[in-house]
Amino acid sequence: MTGTAAVMRAAVLREISRARESGALPSGDGHGGVYDTTVLTEDNELTFAIKHLGYEVLSPAGCTLVTEVMPSWTELWRQRLRWKRGAVENCVQYGLTRVTWPYWGRQLLTMVGCLVTYLYLATIVFAVATGQWGLQPFWLFVTAIFVVERVVTLRDRGWRYMLPAALMYELLLDVFLQLVHTKAYFDALTRRQRAW
Repeated sequence: MTGTAAVMRAAVLREISRARESGALPSGDGHGGVYDTTVLTEDNELTFAIKHLGYEVLSPAGCTLVTEVMPSWTELWRQRLRWKRGAVENCVQYGLTRVTWPYWGRQLLTMVGCLVTYLYLATIVFAVATGQWGLQPFWLFVTAIFVVERVVTLRDRGWRYMLPAALMYELLLDVFLQLVHTKAYFDALTRRQRAW
C-alpha cells in the first residue's frame, strides 16, 4: 500500500493501535498509535501490520500511482535509498513470517542481481586490464535480441521512442539503482544514522 489515497476502516486502525500496545505488532515509538513513526517507510510498515492482523490489502485494477519525478540524481538517490532501506528494515522489524517471506524473497533476488552485476562489471574491467577483451559473436547476438525486444515493445509509440530504446540507456539507471540498493543494505546492516 502506498501512502497516497489509501482508504482504511477505522476499526482496523484501532485494532492496529491495540496490537502495537499489546506487543502483537512492533511497538514503533512505544506509544501505540497507527503509524510507526520510527521507520523510514511508514506506509509499507502499515501494510505489514494490516496483513499480520489477517486483513487483505486491495487495489482496484484501475487504480494507479504516479510518483513525483526527482529533478536530480542526488534527489533520486536519496528517495530510493530511503525507500529501499525502509523496506529492508520493515522486513527485519517483522522477521520471517507468512506475510513477509515474499518480501524477503524480493530482497534476496535484488541482492543476487546486484552481486551478478558487480561480478559482470569486474570481469569486464579485468579482461580490459589484462588485454583479454574481445567481442564474442554469441553474446552480441544475445544483446541484439534484447535491443530488438526494447524497440519492438515501443513500436506503438513511434520512432521517437524506439530509437533511444535501442541504446539500452536504462542499463545505466539499473546500475545506479543497484548501487542504491547496495548502500541501503550496507546502511541497514551497519545501523547507520537514518535520514528522511
